[in-house]
Amino acid sequence: MSFNQATTIRRASSLLTLTSSRRLAFAMAIVFLGSTGASLGANVITNGSFELPVLGGTNVVLINESLVPGWETTAPDDLIELWSNGFNSVVSADAAQHAELNANFVSTLYQDVSGIPINSVVGYSFAHRGRGGVDTLELLISDLGTDNAAGGVGPAADTLLFNQQYSTGNTAWVQYSAPTIGPLTLGNDMRFAFVSISAFGGIQTIGNFLDNVSFGVGVPEPASAALIGWALVTSAACCRPSRRRR
Repeated sequence: MSFNQATTIRRASSLLTLTSSRRLAFAMAIVFLGSTGASLGANVITNGSFELPVLGGTNVVLINESLVPGWETTAPDDLIELWSNGFNSVVSADAAQHAELNANFVSTLYQDVSGIPINSVVGYSFAHRGRGGVDTLELLISDLGTDNAAGGVGPAADTLLFNQQYSTGNTAWVQYSAPTIGPLTLGNDMRFAFVSISAFGGIQTIGNFLDNVSFGVGVPEPASAALIGWALVTSAACCRPSRRRR
């Protein structure tokens, strides 16, 4: 943690007069809204942008995990480090706050999530940034077994479904995402965890900023939001009636 620092509804018949290109744009907008709207709602991560509790002002706070909705830590002091937007000149990737994985101890920040059906395809997305330079973390996604708890043996044993390391510099946030982790889900509760691997300069209590986290069935890549907007703008532009010249 240490630091120095009127809309008018058109008649249905009017749609029939649209050119083929306008009809295509209109249809694409409907497809994007219909297909991505549901997937955006499938995120099972709570408080993925670390907006709660609200810090207020421009500061950094070490706060007990019980006060941070959704998130837990393996740190022996149970503290999670939250930064408000602009503190130490670091702008959050999403909204007004973000977390620093390395607080007082090298630890894991995680959520245990439920409600994902068996044999589902799940994806993830999160923003990562180094603090003093290049920092590295590992994303682990596990099935918690039939007892829905860490550990266990036999059918209650945990199953690691995905793990990958990510290294990011301190000049900009990088949003990492994938629409699938590969293996299908097993139908039990799952653990979505970030593990601190290394920090620039070797000071393990500094580094690995996190923000804008999502996980679940149909979780889209960040580009999906842009595609939705593109489809809406294109549709609106194409479907606007042209004025006759007098």
